[in-house]
Amino acid sequence: MFASISATGETLQALQDDPRRLAHLLAPEDPAPLIAAFTPPPPPGLWGRMFGKRASPPKSPPQPLSLRDGEGERHDLEQVFGAVLTLLGRSLETDNPFGGERIGTKPYHVSHVYAVDAATVAATATQVKDLSQDDLRARHEALQETGQPLNDAESDFDTLWEEFGPFRDAWSRFAARRMGVVTFFEL
Repeated sequence: MFASISATGETLQALQDDPRRLAHLLAPEDPAPLIAAFTPPPPPGLWGRMFGKRASPPKSPPQPLSLRDGEGERHDLEQVFGAVLTLLGRSLETDNPFGGERIGTKPYHVSHVYAVDAATVAATATQVKDLSQDDLRARHEALQETGQPLNDAESDFDTLWEEFGPFRDAWSRFAARRMGVVTFFEL
């Protein structure tokens, strides 16, 4: 599943500065396991120390994120992520289809976390805001004619439209608030 969470530029920068703070955005009810996933490994053993490896200095726990009004709204594309991206002309060959800067390393239950700035969110929202059901249906039919593999949900236009509308609405809200997003694939 592909997910996006709204965030201000200030919050995106805070996440870049200390990726462990992602835990408070991705799992606000229980951030501890994610914080542990972002924490450096324990110091090297005896042989490592003998051959010059140094322990990373211990880090203090990350400060919780203070989210402003409008931040933290999450939107998921459950079944039709690949088709939506293809219909928008985005590449499926990348783990970063909307651009942005990677945040940290891969935590245990999410993959490829990126900070996407407000300008990119606004450009995407502009691209999708005027797509009517008929426009999307025409693109979908053209996509099916190419023979590109689609899963069962993506092959069904009604399912695609059902998920596309909320995606369009969410990114339009994010753009109207001048928000960026944190995007990731949830495993």
